Amino acid sequence: MNEGNSAEAFEAYVRHAMLMPHQPMVMMLDDKRARKNVLEKYAQDGFLVDPIAVGKGEVVKDLLGKYEEEKDRPPGLKEWDVWGAPKGSPGQSNWHPKKMEHE
Repeated sequence: MNEGNSAEAFEAYVRHAMLMPHQPMVMMLDDKRARKNVLEKYAQDGFLVDPIAVGKGEVVKDLLGKYEEEKDRPPGLKEWDVWGAPKGSPGQSNWHPKKMEHE
């Protein structure tokens, strides 16, 4: 979500997900306290079943740090910092997911 540190857009998404006929699992790759609080509140109140919030920065850093060289990484972690689009394409800011995060 592109909303800085706030949680308004995320809360709208969560409310929409709660109303769907087959409620999806909510997985949030984020470490912003406001959005984690929204997720926690809806889970504690029983509106969400088994949501998960992952601070991907720490997780990825820990995983990548286990391998000294690119060639030693498992397939899902190879070329982790490579974009799937040509250099200079829109959306290549450091906070946007790169190709392997979508795989």
